Amino acid sequence: MICIKTSHTKAFLSARVNKANRNDARGIAQMIRVNLFRPVQVKTLTSQKLRIPITTGYGVHGER
Repeated sequence: MICIKTSHTKAFLSARVNKANRNDARGIAQMIRVNLFRPVQVKTLTSQKLRIPITTGYGVHGER
């Protein structure tokens, strides 16, 4: 599976005239075929779970 950068994909698809889900799918497929995509790194599930207490405001002591 390849995760692609959404801002780059949006810019690529905005140049197309006909806006529809079917045409968006065709545009993304064309991007992959001609290698015009930018892959992004996805964090592991373990890494995401470790980050949750930090982003919600709970510190080391569990207080907010």
